[in-house]
Amino acid sequence: IQERDNKTVDRLKTMPVPGFIFIFGKIAAYICVCLIQFFFVFLIGKFMFPMVGLPVFVVDGPWIAVLIIIAASAVAAANYGIMLGQLAGSYEQALVIGPTTIVIAAALGGIIVPVYLMPAPMQFISNFSPMAWALDAFYDILLRGKQIKSVLPEAGFLVLFGLAASGIAHLSFKYKK
Repeated sequence: IQERDNKTVDRLKTMPVPGFIFIFGKIAAYICVCLIQFFFVFLIGKFMFPMVGLPVFVVDGPWIAVLIIIAASAVAAANYGIMLGQLAGSYEQALVIGPTTIVIAAALGGIIVPVYLMPAPMQFISNFSPMAWALDAFYDILLRGKQIKSVLPEAGFLVLFGLAASGIAHLSFKYKK
């Protein structure tokens, strides 16, 4: 939204580079930030948890599977943010819509209340939450000891969600003019 208000996009359009390069660069930066955040969380779990009497955070499953889910989650989150920024008419709208939809997705996805405690209709609805896909994938790797192939469907759903959000943002950008 800030880039739109500051006319940054208009200035970027004057460069002899396809527009998708700018979007790809932005998404790649957000993915890197997400990976860095995960490693900070991992380091806190590994070194600070024992200092306060908590068990050490351990990744028993394949690290590549964890990285795949983190990257897929980052793709979904970054593209959702770009879509939200494109659809919101103002910074204030984005501040209301963004956190509200994220809390709803977290509630439906089992982050706030475990899915098995929800009534049957809510359990069915939780299957459509990107947060449920990521949470299930992390559970599969970190708690259930599953391998990479077991998280590929969830990773695929997260990437497809990100692509859909990116497509909506692109269409909105294209037809808003």
